[in-house]
Amino acid sequence: MNEEYELKLSLSPENLERLGRSGLIRALASRRSSRKQLVSTYFDTPHHSLRRQGMALRVRHVGKKRIQTLKAAAGRASGLQHYREFEAEIRQDEPDLSLIEDAEIQAIFEREDLAHNLEPVFTTRFARRTIPLKFEDSEVELALDVGEIEAGAQRMPISEAEFELIEGQPIRLYELALAVNEKLPFHLERRTKAARGYGLNRGSVPQHVKASAIQLDPTMTAAQAFVAAAGSCLAQIRANEPVVLNSDNPEGVHQLRVGVRRLRAVIGAFHKVLDKAVLEFLREELRWLQQRLGPAREWDVFIQETIDPLQLRMPDQSSLTALREAARAAQDRGYREARETLMGGRYTALMLQLALWLDEGSWMPPADGGESDPRARSAPDFAAYVLEKRDRKLRKLAGKRRKLREEELHKVRILAKQMRYSAEFFRSLFPARAVKRQLEALEAIQDTLGSLNDAVVGRQLLKDLHDSAGSAAAARRISAGAALVEGWQAACIDRDLRHFDESWTRYRKAKRYWRG
Repeated sequence: MNEEYELKLSLSPENLERLGRSGLIRALASRRSSRKQLVSTYFDTPHHSLRRQGMALRVRHVGKKRIQTLKAAAGRASGLQHYREFEAEIRQDEPDLSLIEDAEIQAIFEREDLAHNLEPVFTTRFARRTIPLKFEDSEVELALDVGEIEAGAQRMPISEAEFELIEGQPIRLYELALAVNEKLPFHLERRTKAARGYGLNRGSVPQHVKASAIQLDPTMTAAQAFVAAAGSCLAQIRANEPVVLNSDNPEGVHQLRVGVRRLRAVIGAFHKVLDKAVLEFLREELRWLQQRLGPAREWDVFIQETIDPLQLRMPDQSSLTALREAARAAQDRGYREARETLMGGRYTALMLQLALWLDEGSWMPPADGGESDPRARSAPDFAAYVLEKRDRKLRKLAGKRRKLREEELHKVRILAKQMRYSAEFFRSLFPARAVKRQLEALEAIQDTLGSLNDAVVGRQLLKDLHDSAGSAAAARRISAGAALVEGWQAACIDRDLRHFDESWTRYRKAKRYWRG
């Protein structure tokens, strides 16, 4: 058994060939490259028991040899694929589970009765060129793979580079990938060949992933809490990439954007523990990313929450039909922009740099050695500081609610959202019932101000449609539809604001549990 750290880069076959010939790789190569044809069959039970346990079992033909490999998830790295790997040479084409000498894994095998239920699930066939590299203090193997995954009659192409750590520091894989990103476009591939093969076998499309609960321990420091919270946000962002790139599910863009907003909220909450250069970089790049993803999500909401229900009420209004057609065209452009963003070098660099900082710890400023160092504060103490600060800002503005203009009420909603994200980050440190009550009150505030937010965004979207209309007649139709939309939104705002006082009172009376 050994531990395996990998980083996969998805490239076109042409760019894969260019990578192998690049000056960077030639300069780092420690020996000549080698080439192999690899055929691997993956095995599992009919109900995919191994996949559900986070494992992958294969038998690979390498020339005349047959190599059995079981990979099991090991720990957690921010951006790397990290596994325990059990490998043995066998004589037959079927797996021999007795060769895996691990008591915990054998117990799983016995519980699932795997030995009598294994069957082939899918096969990978690809040509691999392997280039040994020497980079700084580490040895890395670069594998360039071109071929396909087969599952019954279904096929999926393989065209990827894989950096595998042989000896040394895992962070070198990030640094190598960042160096490649400066020369060649690629997309970070978070899915293993096994994960893609299972998806092909099931005929499934990628599913959106919501934020997972962050588990903080009271003994953690503020620095450790930051890594846990930021890592959770990064995981949500990366998990939703395949949905945005390979499906029309609007929840993919929504959840990826939620991950970005949560990460921005984490950066804001923990700004005192971050190095100033790191803080500035993340603020700028995350703001850029949210703006690039914004149009796709904004058009989704505008069509689903405004135009569609309005058309149900007034099906004979041709101006609404024209408005919807124009909005759908803008929505398509928004999705193309989102996909181009995720496939671009700037996004790739952001994901790599953030993962590198989280794993290496270089996001922290130099230690000052003093007792006031915010990184050394206990997680509960730091959480109380953040929650108190954000609660005060929200109460100060919302307390003037009857005198606030629309744009100021919109700011109240933003502050409520920031408070909710902070409460969610730290909820495991405080009494569950009190946190739940506060979160429910914050969600109610967001709901009562939601139509106001939709109207603020909608006005800009309507202006964009009018300004980009191809003719005077089209502009008139859009203007007529826009008048109906604005009337509808005004009624929705009036309806929802009637409940704002109630939701605010509910929040105001909720216990400020972080005070002890």
